[in-house]
Amino acid sequence: GGQMQPKVSTVDRSVTIFKPREELYEFWHGFERLPEIFEHLEEVQTIDENVTQWTTKAIGGVTATWRAITTVDRPGEYIAWESIEPSD
Repeated sequence: GGQMQPKVSTVDRSVTIFKPREELYEFWHGFERLPEIFEHLEEVQTIDENVTQWTTKAIGGVTATWRAITTVDRPGEYIAWESIEPSD
């Protein structure tokens, strides 16, 4: 048997929202509120200052869970995160 290769997925999308960037930053920084706008996202839990756990409905009614770490956080301006192990 060979070793499994890690799966790499990138999601890239642009949306223009006519709101002040500080207001948008505050909304996106409240990770627990994101299921309000993402249909398949069930829950986002804050684990600590930089780590969140995301749960989404997947195909066939099963759920998928992963953890993400905040990689860039410029208050009132920009926030970015990426998944960390253990993540499917």
